[in-house]
Amino acid sequence: YHPLGQPGPRHRGPVWICKIPLGLRLPAMVVSYCFITWNLRHFMFPHRCRTIQNVELPIFTDTEVKGIWQMRLAKHEDPFRWGHIYAKMQEERIREAKKKR
Repeated sequence: YHPLGQPGPRHRGPVWICKIPLGLRLPAMVVSYCFITWNLRHFMFPHRCRTIQNVELPIFTDTEVKGIWQMRLAKHEDPFRWGHIYAKMQEERIREAKKKR
């Protein structure tokens, strides 16, 4: 008889982990952790932040978003990904310049 093969109480613990292939265990754990924490957070805090007067605080205001895009355009950051947005911004600038004339 092998010492580990003796009859006894069932092994307790997450035995189902052994059914996941070795290379996928850690990624599966990370994905499941992120999924659980994301849903738990949205369950506990379903609404945006509010002031004492019960007014929603915007996370990103329009001026902040516009400033970020203007900074990206000025730095010419990742034109392959954001080129279509840069083109629209440039067209809008040209339209505004024509209106001022």
